Amino acid sequence: MNFQEKTEARFKLGAHLAENFLAQKPWANLSPEADVTFEAIMLFFFCKSYKTYQAIAVLWRAGFYEDAWLLTRTLFEIWMQAAYLRKEPRERARQFQKHDPIRMYRAYLKLKEHGENKLAVAFEARADFAEIQSQYDHSGTTKQRQNNWFGKSISSLARELGPDFKKHYLVDYWWQSNLVHSAGTSMQHYVTDSLELDCRPGKTEPGLDAKIAPKSATAYFISSTEEISEALSIDLQADVQLAWAGLQALDAVSETAA
Repeated sequence: MNFQEKTEARFKLGAHLAENFLAQKPWANLSPEADVTFEAIMLFFFCKSYKTYQAIAVLWRAGFYEDAWLLTRTLFEIWMQAAYLRKEPRERARQFQKHDPIRMYRAYLKLKEHGENKLAVAFEARADFAEIQSQYDHSGTTKQRQNNWFGKSISSLARELGPDFKKHYLVDYWWQSNLVHSAGTSMQHYVTDSLELDCRPGKTEPGLDAKIAPKSATAYFISSTEEISEALSIDLQADVQLAWAGLQALDAVSETAA
């Protein structure tokens, strides 16, 4: 089995798991009259991770290897947030929900600060502007500069969640960040030693670090889907185990390195 065949097999594993999750219709038994904030957020995490996973596959097949690789950061972040939310479901679901108006009002204040008056006036015209302003004023976090709903940095969250998350943050996330933030180590993907430019999709083979994108994306997607399905008491464990077994079997195929 060559590298491209292994890549497609990996993407199929993730897509099959996702479709099995959707086939369970996890939203069907939720009552709008009940407090389903936690469940709704978990379903949001699943949908965002699955759409991102599909976007990674599309970009990879089109030859945008680096952009596919850096998008796997999103899957890692969703996995972490799902794990964090699950530890204290109701309290942290409220924290997630309450953060949005604070984040929005901070953005509004920045518009005013930088003279974007037309956009600021448009924001003030929102029907819920007074409510957003009130929630911001009473939040007690007006001086807090942290923009994440969980109130800490990505690195702090990874450390809090334990060794497995910390390892992925320090290894994979670091490499992905080199591409996101245009570090010197990412130049090799776009400019060769002879100064030949590589700026068209699929022109050359993906580099070794970008080459692990399909594998990492699938592993992160399985992890987040497992976290979410367990949090929502969805019977998906057998499918998750099959997905992990399939990924491990592909890793055992030794024809190519990745």
